[in-house]
Amino acid sequence: MHRTYETYRTNVTHGTWRACLRLCCASVAVFALAVLPTSARHFDTPTIEDLASTNVLDLQATVQVSKADSMALEQINRDFALAYKLLRGATTLTYKDPNKLRLKNRIALVVYNGATRYINFPPLPAARKEVGDAPTRRYSLLDIGLLTKAGLGSSMSRHLRDEMLDGVPTSVYEMTFRDDDSTRYVVWVHPTRQITLKREWYDSADKLKATFAYKDALEIAPGIWAPTSLEIRNGSGALAGTMKYTDIKVNQGLMDDLFNIP
Repeated sequence: MHRTYETYRTNVTHGTWRACLRLCCASVAVFALAVLPTSARHFDTPTIEDLASTNVLDLQATVQVSKADSMALEQINRDFALAYKLLRGATTLTYKDPNKLRLKNRIALVVYNGATRYINFPPLPAARKEVGDAPTRRYSLLDIGLLTKAGLGSSMSRHLRDEMLDGVPTSVYEMTFRDDDSTRYVVWVHPTRQITLKREWYDSADKLKATFAYKDALEIAPGIWAPTSLEIRNGSGALAGTMKYTDIKVNQGLMDDLFNIP
């Protein structure tokens, strides 16, 4: 049965781009977690704030979907599956602190500037919306995997354990959000490179929605590491999608005009 235009429009405007951003953004996974001086960290029980970056002010990267399994993505949610269809070809992701995000590919433009969202996705009319103050509706470097002081401002965290992951010792944290019980994360943080190696996403019923594995890290600038590939698995463990990241750049002094909203 064919979907009506209004049904398609509703799917795109009310949920799809949020999932699209989380795919792309969460997929750009922890770009540029800066290494703090040894004296600034507590190696006994470091807090996640101890590992937060203060050196990355902006970031830009090209994101390319390399694999997508529609059925496995549907098990995460419908918006995830549709978002992968929209991420066709190369997508340029641009971020500037605080809370400015731009996604541009050959078919669409999405801009987040603070609590305001703008979507231009022809042939649908351009749309502007105030998304509010809820941390899961606004986007910061936390949503692309980067832990910053600003990105942690709306979250609460606790150290769960230290654990070996693929032969690497990691610190594992639980993250929740003030005034928003719809989402909970468990993250595995590399002890010296200050990047996230793995993230689990749980919903309000404490059901595992998806697992993100960040791989093939490179030192993209002195003391700044970034994963260059992402694997996403659904709650059942099936591989749902993979992404590659190229042309990663940080601290270019990006102009605020990039994030202007009509």
